[in-house]
Amino acid sequence: MAHNILPVSHATYTNKTIGTTKPNSSDKKHSFLFIAALGVVFGDIGTSPLYTFNVLLGMTEGLNTSTNTILGLVSLILWTLILITSVKYVSIVLKINNHGEGGLLALMSLIIKTGYKKSWIIFAGLIGAGLLYGDGALTPAVSILSALEGLQVAFNFDHKIIVPIAITILVVLFSIQPFGTAKVGRVFGPIMVVWFTILAIIGIVNIIHYPTILRATNPYYAFYFLSNHIGISFAILGAAFLCVTGAEALYADMGHFGIKPIRQAWYFLAFPSLLLNYAGQGAFVLQSGITQNIFFNMVPEYLVIPLVILATTATVIASQALITGAFSLSRQAIQLGWLPNMRIIHTSESGSGQIYIGAINLLLFSLSILLILHFKSSANLAAAYGISVSIMMLITTCLLAIAMRKIWSLSYLLIGLIIGIFLIIDGMFVIAGLAKFFHGGYLPILLSLCFFLIMSIWRKGFTSLNKLIFKKKIEFDYYFSDIKNKAIPRVEGVSVFITHAQESVPPILSWHVERNKSLTKSIISITIISDNIPWITDETRTSIIQRSEGFYHINAHFGFMEKIDIPLLLSNLNIMNFNQYKDSATYYVSSESIVVRQKNKIMPKWQTLVFAWLVRNSIKTSDSLHLPNEQVVEIGRRIAL
Repeated sequence: MAHNILPVSHATYTNKTIGTTKPNSSDKKHSFLFIAALGVVFGDIGTSPLYTFNVLLGMTEGLNTSTNTILGLVSLILWTLILITSVKYVSIVLKINNHGEGGLLALMSLIIKTGYKKSWIIFAGLIGAGLLYGDGALTPAVSILSALEGLQVAFNFDHKIIVPIAITILVVLFSIQPFGTAKVGRVFGPIMVVWFTILAIIGIVNIIHYPTILRATNPYYAFYFLSNHIGISFAILGAAFLCVTGAEALYADMGHFGIKPIRQAWYFLAFPSLLLNYAGQGAFVLQSGITQNIFFNMVPEYLVIPLVILATTATVIASQALITGAFSLSRQAIQLGWLPNMRIIHTSESGSGQIYIGAINLLLFSLSILLILHFKSSANLAAAYGISVSIMMLITTCLLAIAMRKIWSLSYLLIGLIIGIFLIIDGMFVIAGLAKFFHGGYLPILLSLCFFLIMSIWRKGFTSLNKLIFKKKIEFDYYFSDIKNKAIPRVEGVSVFITHAQESVPPILSWHVERNKSLTKSIISITIISDNIPWITDETRTSIIQRSEGFYHINAHFGFMEKIDIPLLLSNLNIMNFNQYKDSATYYVSSESIVVRQKNKIMPKWQTLVFAWLVRNSIKTSDSLHLPNEQVVEIGRRIAL
């Protein structure tokens, strides 16, 4: 089957406007976004106390659990949270946004828009995007496993039982994605409020029993521990990094909530709760000497089962946040022309972020199941999990340096001072993660490279295909004079041609006339232009040019967070009384199928085969542009690459 490969976007429309403002922009002023941000943005980082300290103590097995050792480990966690999350992301990175949208692809597009088009920017952005897909598979696996491992404390279960239960939860989690998270999302925030509150209470109770742990707020203990254990220092850093694995979500989910609610949620509840709980875990170890399943052992036995249930619920919420983030990333990649069209279902009329992409959902589900079956425990998954996030953060730091210069116009000295500190920190964490490359750390890198190859091949093939399609240009005046000379019949009605051609006759129009020997009296051609900003205003969305009598061309701009609805756009513009013919108008789209040549100077044969497979499996233009099926005509063409 042949498919058109025009890149498209998705957004929300009112009855009178075409995505003029960001959906729900007015809602962001309401205080409930504070609670909503807790449920979506901080779900991942909020569940890190379940496994981070356990992994750290596992790294120090064989060492004595002296006061200085525990103080050093807790200090390392606390200052990692402060420097990476509070200073870097909440205080600095959130300030650089693409019209309110965040994330690596949005940041990459923003930098390119300034005119800085170095190839490494694109490479870094795509690698980071690939890592986020890997994170979307890793987070459900490691988070749910870590929560269910609390069952071993409650019932002394054999660990073999944990894996089937985790898989069952994953099946349910990914199965409900098509229904959307609009209704479920209403309870996410309150649940996370309860979760963070309990984290703080548990921490405070244990700190009261052993207040000496408060000395860990002094960074001296972290430096002292690392300097006295050089041999395992990088391994320790890699484990400590797990406490900030959800920090990248702060930036990626900024567009859904805004900067202020995210900052308020972090500083007023999430951040202090995490600090108190980690300190409480350290106090519990010093007091009891227990170094396994710390989180569940530090509460009374009768509270373990309720806490396991709450923790499992929190990890499901954390997993949901990453899955939704992968959907949003895919939508941006499609709009920017880095991925083929995929069926995107909007599951809520009130929120553009509430979307479902079946292909991505199936991919993440399959990867998560395979990860659980292979690694079997959260500790074994820690290496793969940590390196994924650390590389993403290093990429963000590099792009942040360019943005500081190109967007903020800061001095090189100030940029060097700020970025230099973050590069050292991020670099140390990346090196620490690479130390476990052969123990699972290779997985996110391998996944990232696979996604990078797919996106690169699609972009290259898409560009090459368009060059072939528009190699021969036909001038408007010449063509319509030729139509008159050939006495081509002009019939009543409106024909709408979807095309990339802006300055010449659309190839699909000439193909149509050549095959059908007729043409409607009213003709509209539309070129969809994907801009590197999330949202477009009505004032700048369209430019209309009359090419000849009865023929208008429209350049329609859409942001990468918007949905394209061509009939609605034309209805609002009402060119040539379009609304009169709305139900009888015919939409023409091209449909290309790829023929792979034996010798190809454009792309290696294996890349051409991959591109042809992607084209075959991409959705039709009529679906992605919301064209009425009964009014669409596809004109096919075989193109050799």
